[in-house]
Amino acid sequence: MSRYQWPQAPGADAVVPRGDDSRARRRHNGLRLTGLATEDAQRALRANVAAAAAAAPGTGVRTRVARAFGLVDDQLWQPLGPANLLSGQAAGSPRVSGRVRAIAVHPQGQRAYIASANGGVWATTDGGEHWVSVAGLAPTDTAGINRPAHRNACGALHVLWRDPPAGNELVFLGTGEVGANRAGRSGHMEGGVGVLVADKPLAGAANTDPWVREASNLVNDGIYRLAGDPAGTLVVAATLSGLYERPKAPASTVTWPLAAGTPFNTANQVVSDVLWTPGDPDDGSPAAQRRPARLWAWIDSGANNGLWVRDDGQVNFTQVTLDAANSAFGFTAARAVLAAAETSASAPTKVWLLVDGGVTPRLFRVSNPIASGGAPQALAVSGVPNILRGSGWYDIAIAVDPSDEDRVVMAGSYLGDPRLPAELDLTTTRDGAQRSYDASIVSDRVIADPTNAARLVYGTSAAASKMVGIGVHPDVHALVFSNLGFTLWAGCDGGVYRSDRPGSAAGFYSRNGGLAISETNYIAADPVFEGDMMCGLQDNGTIVRLSNNAWRVAVVGDGGGLVMDPTAPERWLAQYTNGTWSSSAGSWSAGPLFRGQAASGENGRAAFYSMPAVIRHTRGTAPNPVLPIAQFLVGTDRLWYTDNFGTNWVTLPTATDPLPAVIPAPPPLPAVAPLLDAAQDTLGEKVHACRWQDADTAWVLSETALHRYTRTPGSHEAGGAGTWARTTVLGKATPPTPTSPPAPAPRGKAKKRDPAPPSPATPPDPLAPLRKAGTWTEIEPNFIAAQGATPAAGALYMGTTGDPADTAVDTLWWFDGVAGAGSWHPTELRTKGANGQPLPAPVTALLVDPERADEVWVGTTVGVAMGVRSFVAAPAPGRWKWVWTMFVNGLPEAPVEDLSLFKDALSPGVTLRLLRAAIGSRGVWELRLDQAAVPALTYLRVHGGDLRHRVTAKLLRADGSTQRSWHASPDLRPRLAPSATLPAPAANVQRTAAGNAATLRRFQAALRKSTNDPRIAANGLWDAYFSEVLRDHGAPSTNVAAPPPPPGAPALPNQDQVFINKAFWELHATAANNVAEPWGTATPTEADLHDFTVALQEGTIGQAALQLAQKPWKVDIVVHQRGRAPKPGADVRVTLLWWRDPATKKRAVFNDPATWAPGNIPWAATVAAMLNSADGASAALPSGWHYAGSSNTTRRKTLAPQTLDALSPGVVTFDLALPTSPKLAVDTVIVLVAVLRAGPGDVAISTVPLRDLTLGSPHVAVRAVRIA
Repeated sequence: MSRYQWPQAPGADAVVPRGDDSRARRRHNGLRLTGLATEDAQRALRANVAAAAAAAPGTGVRTRVARAFGLVDDQLWQPLGPANLLSGQAAGSPRVSGRVRAIAVHPQGQRAYIASANGGVWATTDGGEHWVSVAGLAPTDTAGINRPAHRNACGALHVLWRDPPAGNELVFLGTGEVGANRAGRSGHMEGGVGVLVADKPLAGAANTDPWVREASNLVNDGIYRLAGDPAGTLVVAATLSGLYERPKAPASTVTWPLAAGTPFNTANQVVSDVLWTPGDPDDGSPAAQRRPARLWAWIDSGANNGLWVRDDGQVNFTQVTLDAANSAFGFTAARAVLAAAETSASAPTKVWLLVDGGVTPRLFRVSNPIASGGAPQALAVSGVPNILRGSGWYDIAIAVDPSDEDRVVMAGSYLGDPRLPAELDLTTTRDGAQRSYDASIVSDRVIADPTNAARLVYGTSAAASKMVGIGVHPDVHALVFSNLGFTLWAGCDGGVYRSDRPGSAAGFYSRNGGLAISETNYIAADPVFEGDMMCGLQDNGTIVRLSNNAWRVAVVGDGGGLVMDPTAPERWLAQYTNGTWSSSAGSWSAGPLFRGQAASGENGRAAFYSMPAVIRHTRGTAPNPVLPIAQFLVGTDRLWYTDNFGTNWVTLPTATDPLPAVIPAPPPLPAVAPLLDAAQDTLGEKVHACRWQDADTAWVLSETALHRYTRTPGSHEAGGAGTWARTTVLGKATPPTPTSPPAPAPRGKAKKRDPAPPSPATPPDPLAPLRKAGTWTEIEPNFIAAQGATPAAGALYMGTTGDPADTAVDTLWWFDGVAGAGSWHPTELRTKGANGQPLPAPVTALLVDPERADEVWVGTTVGVAMGVRSFVAAPAPGRWKWVWTMFVNGLPEAPVEDLSLFKDALSPGVTLRLLRAAIGSRGVWELRLDQAAVPALTYLRVHGGDLRHRVTAKLLRADGSTQRSWHASPDLRPRLAPSATLPAPAANVQRTAAGNAATLRRFQAALRKSTNDPRIAANGLWDAYFSEVLRDHGAPSTNVAAPPPPPGAPALPNQDQVFINKAFWELHATAANNVAEPWGTATPTEADLHDFTVALQEGTIGQAALQLAQKPWKVDIVVHQRGRAPKPGADVRVTLLWWRDPATKKRAVFNDPATWAPGNIPWAATVAAMLNSADGASAALPSGWHYAGSSNTTRRKTLAPQTLDALSPGVVTFDLALPTSPKLAVDTVIVLVAVLRAGPGDVAISTVPLRDLTLGSPHVAVRAVRIA
């Protein structure tokens, strides 16, 4: 969830409410997903999984991988990532992942479990350094309901650690997010299936499912929290429908009853938190002098709203009263969270309650007296900063320091809005840096109010000084202490963060490496290169693929629909939310609404997320120039069109711009100048999807209607959008019944009159089942070419959510496009979609390959199905029929948010066809359609757009004329080796003048080695986060006066600006520290290489893109894997060769690749023999060619002990010391060649030119370097 409006377009602040409209997101997604019998759908889809899994041969490799387990190689889905998401939102540009709802951490801080919103449970045994999925991606065991639909929608966690031994824990997962609707509607916050229980979940094989489903009565519910009694014998669940407790004899699918005792023995009241506090240990004193164990619970609304408590051994609960006389405020009917200090020595003396108070959080200290000390009482605490910003119903968390039960940590959304002058003091750090939207995590001690000792305040320091969330993504859902209070964990919309300095402003650091739970909304793919793609993510922006392992955030915030320009795929248009769009040009006003000084309320009239459309076309007729154009469509409450990448926008069908030609200066914010003509071409409701049928026909799906836009062919040739018309093809409302003409007035006496004719019967509405569907979710054109006398038809598919109570309401309908009105046909997806069996799941995505008009691919909330349409003539008059097949081998069980098809010719008559699916909280997955099997392949890439699906990698770009480089592989990554020498700068260095990023990167690596501080990322970035990290390590600072505040802003205190002087530099930049790698002594991951080494540019095909000095190099080689089984790194052997022209005259030049190692490579047999040899021995290489290593043990390496899979490439590093004598001339060309052997005898090297070899062999990669 994003609650920060990034666009700075004039007027954007005025038309979009400050802070994100989280409810709008939930409504948008909820409309697309409903509570059909998804358990049945899941069971039907996976009907043969268990049997096939038992029959499938084992791999002999035990490894936990972040993917589903495919059963066979045929029709196998493969993940495309992201496993790591780089450059995320928050200071320090941390790695991010998806929403984490709950965290359970062992007291020692190494073992932990997290519950992700839609990605299941993940576990770590090394403090968050690495994560594994806890069977969240295992296949369903259909013998029982062991893995029903939506079991990965997580709300709460409870772990009974049961040490020793380590790993003996009992884990409880409360499924269902608390935003879910108990009536069965779901969206990105999905309802659950009860409580899942796992005994020692990490002890079994990686592909086993340890979860046992309990509390089946909580299906479609949402669980706020699970709590266990101090004795470890009872667990209770706070849910949307009440407080439930685990029965004394639990078993699979056995229901959990409501908690005994008033007021919780009544259902249908929201219990938003529950806490069990232990009693004092029995020290021999009378029981009345000790605190009993107590169960606390909060009811957030209704007649029983408030805090309730029950002593151990009692049945009924007692409502906690408020010390009103000494409280500045009271309880409110809203969500609340509870916490108490967790220590093993004694019971806590107080409990803390944080209630959602909108923009004024309400904190209460609740006494926890001894048994004879009276009833617990609450006392308000004033002075809590505005951490919730009106979103406490969604993001609210509290924790108490185990070593100091008066130190309370709270969190919510973000602290301070950087756009508001009045909050400048909240967003300005001690260093004077301006923060952005970091998480509002605050920490302070609750003390007596200095002005009134009977009252309490949350410390007395300024709100900004309480901030400890710098570097954490906003929207926090969980806070947990471990390590006796020395470590604090946070779960938020950006994943998991850990602080080993809980009192530091920038103590947190990301623990998201390999946590593959990002929530994927939409896909946009390059039309030429299969590896180049982008995605829009929920609350993690728009991201660009670097590899399966690593993607990078291109635009922070939310990520809605997006498209690439087919004429120039490096250009793209991406939705933030509603009517706000960004582009590859870096503009937040790329869409039609925020142009110049314009402001428009139309932003709020656009769907929260929507899908744009783009199609390639031409303008001009021969003999005049015929130019390619890209026609873009964007929907708000009307349809917008541009064919010059946003230089001009018009609305259709008038094809005119509602923006005035002269735009006056805007009024001061927040006033709005509504300059856009709101009435022009409006549909009166939000547009959800735009689709091109062809360059002159577009389809638009709004909330309750389907529209077709048609253009007069050729009317655009002279310029402009052309002449358009709009037709509403179908509306959800039942059309009015035709009325008969009035009967003539009766004549004569009544008794002689003829009886009045009966009123004509109202004809049944043939489309009533289609109109009855809860929501029309998606459309996809299905153009059918003319055949003989049968004319062409502009057919179309439309997906729906169906109706839970009526199977006649199909989830997919087909419009035949016949001239005139056309007819609608149910496809029987709902009743026969799972291989002929029912598939009662909403349709969320559709795709038709225009060249295969009889096929349709359907994404649903439980997987992917494909239908083949045919006409059945008998009995007359015949009907259309679809035969459905499921495609779920290896695909995670989660909603399919989008589908995309990549196609490109491999050879005459052979086309590469790759289906891509955006999976909720699972990233992007790929299914190859042009061949049945996905064979195992270990490979190196030619360029970033290469996935080695082709016999020969492609270089020609979309423009049909320019080519990509074949000699700049992203998997062959040379860099300067760290040097023991790192001289201090001549002058002091500080944030505002950090100087050379490469030098700073080296110092950061040395500082990390010196301090062993995981917060220090050697990324060359000096921002607010790094300044505070330096402060923690004793960097010097200087006190300077703050600049004058802008109008409306408070005066700021003096700034304490951190800098690095010679003494601090030399304290850490010692010879031993200077040679340290940024990632320490471990083997780097591919994500590490992208994060902590200089970015490598692909450059152009005509010259070497990389320049390096003639100094010792490190060359990192990244090796990828595709296929069903993981690959042991010990089986993979890699060598690195380098070439320098041995000629003394007319040597190779850096800008002429034809001069680099010309002719066929002379070493194919020699290198193959070396890679296959037992000891690495090799014959001498021909003149000009060298191994990077000089001995049998250094000229080749394996990837042991790494394990490679589709999301986890292996990395191996070679040292390369070029000869120092003679000194190489500037621009001398060095050609690096990596060659791998994937297994015994599996090395593909042909005696061909180097260019042909690297394009044709997946085992070879090339990188050309010019000496700097």
